[in-house]
Amino acid sequence: MNQYQSLKEKNAKGSAIVSFALVAPLVFLISAAGIQLVFLLMTYANISIASEFGARELGRGIPAQYVEPKILIQLKNFSYFDSSPTILFKKTLISGISLKSVEISVPIDWPLGINFNLTSTSHAD
Repeated sequence: MNQYQSLKEKNAKGSAIVSFALVAPLVFLISAAGIQLVFLLMTYANISIASEFGARELGRGIPAQYVEPKILIQLKNFSYFDSSPTILFKKTLISGISLKSVEISVPIDWPLGINFNLTSTSHAD
């Protein structure tokens, strides 16, 4: 009976090692993806707040040439991206109302060749 229990314990240890070897990479991959998603959401919140700030400044009548450096300073304070953002100032006519808009776009380069632009646009009258 003692030999049977010893064999059973060895089998249990072996199956635990195999289970760990199968599950550990999945847990690591899901954790890494979750961390990347958090940084992506933080980046989007950052550029969204900066575009709202820029639209407010344009709405107050401050020229775009003075607003852009302020937006860049705000983006650098909470920067979670390595690339430089693209800032566009536009005028849009909607239902006869002229709106000023600020569009901030940041290129995102993820592993496995996933590349896209994260963009936020805000409007002011």
